[in-house]
Amino acid sequence: MKKTCLNISKFTYKLNQYNIFNSLSLSLTHSSFNQVINEEGLFNILSKAVLNLTDSKIKASLFNSKIENSFEEIGYYNSDIDLYKDMTIKDLFKYSSAFYKNDYSSSLEVLINDFNINVKDKISDLDNEHYEIIKLIDSLYHNPSLLILDNPFKCLSNENKMILINHLTHLKESGTTILMYSPNISEMYNDTNNYYIFEGGKLTNILNLKNKKYTVKLDRELELSKIFNKENDTITFIGTFIPIFDYLKKKDVNIISIKVGDIL
Repeated sequence: MKKTCLNISKFTYKLNQYNIFNSLSLSLTHSSFNQVINEEGLFNILSKAVLNLTDSKIKASLFNSKIENSFEEIGYYNSDIDLYKDMTIKDLFKYSSAFYKNDYSSSLEVLINDFNINVKDKISDLDNEHYEIIKLIDSLYHNPSLLILDNPFKCLSNENKMILINHLTHLKESGTTILMYSPNISEMYNDTNNYYIFEGGKLTNILNLKNKKYTVKLDRELELSKIFNKENDTITFIGTFIPIFDYLKKKDVNIISIKVGDIL
């Protein structure tokens, strides 16, 4: 039996009197890749609740320890996070590494070299892509047990996407559990990964959609898809079509029709 890394139990959360999460539970095993493919805003709220960055009473644990006692074991990337722009990159990592008990300089150097970063650069002088890369490196270099990533590929060139994928793959193989939001499952698609959608205030593994009937609507170039419940259109996710379609077919999800046209 695989050891549980992250466990969330019956999380209910209201925002402005609206039920955002309704008894949401999630259990992620050690060294697993878990991707949420719809509702980035909900993922943002959930991840901040897990990390105690919102006023919520979430029951979450990392290896049966309270999240707040597991700082060094967690990595977190969100494009909303701002860094100290008056620092150089070298100064930033010197500052952030001081929060950790262990020495991660070797893994930090590998990431800096792979992404071709000049540590003498001032953060305020970076373009948008390299600014996001610095934040990604900051979430990765201490080899966390749990890594939470909110849409990490959206600002990256194809070359830098591949560099990030290689590092995430290495981390997973080394024991890191990854929880990520991205609407596109093609970047790190693997039949052994777990894919989730938000549905009715809960997270549903898309394998649990088995034997439900869905319509798939494609754009003209067949690159994007929106899959929705035929009866009430309440379940939606968007992403590169072929990996999703193949994955659902392999898992016996019954897709009953395909219509080519514009995304609704």
